[in-house]
Amino acid sequence: MANDLSKSLKDSLSPEFESIISNAAELGIDALLEDGILKDIPFISSAISIYRIGKSIKERHNLKKLICFLDELNKCSLDENNRNLYAEKFQQNEKFQKQQLEYIMILVDRYLDYNKPRMLAKLYLAYLSEYIDWQTFSTYAEIIDRLLPDDVTYLMYTENLFVVYEGQSDGIEPLLRLEGLGIITEDHQAKNRFITEPTRMVSKKIPIPRKVNSYYAYTDLGTKLRKIMMTKNICKLRDDEL
Repeated sequence: MANDLSKSLKDSLSPEFESIISNAAELGIDALLEDGILKDIPFISSAISIYRIGKSIKERHNLKKLICFLDELNKCSLDENNRNLYAEKFQQNEKFQKQQLEYIMILVDRYLDYNKPRMLAKLYLAYLSEYIDWQTFSTYAEIIDRLLPDDVTYLMYTENLFVVYEGQSDGIEPLLRLEGLGIITEDHQAKNRFITEPTRMVSKKIPIPRKVNSYYAYTDLGTKLRKIMMTKNICKLRDDEL
């Protein structure tokens, strides 16, 4: 059973199925079920058979999340060399591979939206590429489960620093959550400094200096997570650090 699921995942990472999976990710789940396109995707077909996934609202939602996971795997695999590397990984240690895939299925089931399975796919490729180990993968996977949409926005679009000014009340909650997850950390020495913002003017010529209440930066954990999320070529991450 585990070997079938592992083999089907390996077979799904193929140019042959890339367009099918990509199109399936764009379609509504009802259209997928009606068109019978799911049976053409090895991993999805195996998952339906092994876990007896039916047509309830929850199960249909889970199928769409699995398709998004596969779609991101294919998009980030990029070339045949990468795919061959991943295929070799799938064939190693069948018992551990079974545990990995079961864990991934549980995570995909737990995630509510379609974006998180895509984030999980990038993490899985980072693991297969040996950029991170399994323990780090598991840590990041649990962190993703706890992220809210605003947190993901901060993660994706804030490159270096997070500044909270004195008297600021909006946008603080995501920072506190990210800090609690170990993604960012507060620089207490930066508190009470003043930063001049060119966009805030008393007149057109005089900028207003604003007092800093909190100043955050990415931790090593957060920096690595952001690198994984922001790159398309996961293999290149490891090569760049060697």
